[in-house]
Amino acid sequence: MNGISVSPTARTVADYLADLDRGDVSVNSEYQRSGKVWPVHAQAFFIETILLGYPIPKLSLHLFTDIKARATKKEIVDGQQRTAALSSFRHGKLRLRKRPEIPDLGGLGFEDLPDEFKERFLSYLLPIDHFVGATAGQVRQIFRRMNSYTAPLSPEEKRHAEYQGELKFFILDLT
Repeated sequence: MNGISVSPTARTVADYLADLDRGDVSVNSEYQRSGKVWPVHAQAFFIETILLGYPIPKLSLHLFTDIKARATKKEIVDGQQRTAALSSFRHGKLRLRKRPEIPDLGGLGFEDLPDEFKERFLSYLLPIDHFVGATAGQVRQIFRRMNSYTAPLSPEEKRHAEYQGELKFFILDLT
């Protein structure tokens, strides 16, 4: 991968979404799939993960110079579904699950959250890798490699991830 450098960084959700809203972060539909792959419950679960302060996978962005605009642009290489969930929640198109892990937040949208949780969401630091100096072909190769061998969760793994509570942890302790 001659000429490519990877620069790890972090941005707050607020700053990242401002870049997205301005058009400074975009999706290349030539190789990216639809931004509506994740079902609503997966998107809401992701938002809860952020509100709980848990780590999330890195976003990967290709940084390049747009000569016409005379500006640096960012193109999503990996993280389109996460980006769509962040934007949908912030713009009132997504609500939390009815049974979230955080008491009293069930079914709420961003504007309905107590200020403490709005702050948690907006100030959460997103881990981001910037790819600098990559050609369009190299970016497609990176995307293909990142997405070639993802293994879907088995039904048991999905149940284990979705259902929480005292009974589950009691049974785990017994085993």
